[in-house]
Amino acid sequence: MPSARLSSCVTLAIERLCRPYRTASIGKRRRTLAGIAASAVAIGLIGIWIGQNYCIGWDRQVNRCLDYRVFLVSLSERPERIGEIAVFRAQKSNPVFKEGQIVAKRIRAHAGDVVEINPQLQILVNGRMLAQGLPYLKGASTETIRRYIGKRTLREGEYWVMGDSPTSYDSRYWGVLHENQIIGKGYALF
Repeated sequence: MPSARLSSCVTLAIERLCRPYRTASIGKRRRTLAGIAASAVAIGLIGIWIGQNYCIGWDRQVNRCLDYRVFLVSLSERPERIGEIAVFRAQKSNPVFKEGQIVAKRIRAHAGDVVEINPQLQILVNGRMLAQGLPYLKGASTETIRRYIGKRTLREGEYWVMGDSPTSYDSRYWGVLHENQIIGKGYALF
C-alpha cells in the first residue's frame, strides 16, 4: 500500500509540473525545450571541464602522513611553493607504496635547496632542521643507516617531500621526487 501512495504522489507532482507546459503556446513550448537543451549542454560541458581538471583523492593509509584524508586534486596546477601538497605517482618506494600508487606529500625543498641527513639523523633543509630520525629503519644495522646519511643540492625538477607525521614514509627513505611524477596540486578538504 505505501508504494502505491508514493507512486500516486509522484504522478501528481509530475502532472502539476507539466500542466503549465501543456497549456502553453507552441512558441513557448519550443523556447522552453530550447532552454532545457541549452542548460543540459552547458551542465555537460562544465562537467567535462571539471572532470578533466580536477579529481578527488583520499588517503587510505592506516598511519596517515598528512592531517587530512580527502583532497581535491587540481590536475592543471603544479605545486611550486614550500608547504604545498604534491600529488604524485610513487616510483621506487617499495615496500610501502606500490609502483605507480598515487601519493600526497608536502613539498619541503625544491631546486637550489640543500638537503642533508646528518649522523644524528636530523633532516635539514638549508641548515634548518625539519625532522629528527628515520623510524622505518628502527633496528637496522649501522651500515644500513649510514647509506641514508648525506647532503645534496636539489637540481631543477627535483623536490624533497615529507608528510606532517614523524612516521611518514617519504623522501627521507626513497630520495627526491621528480617533476615528471607529479600529477597535480592537492588541496586538503577534510
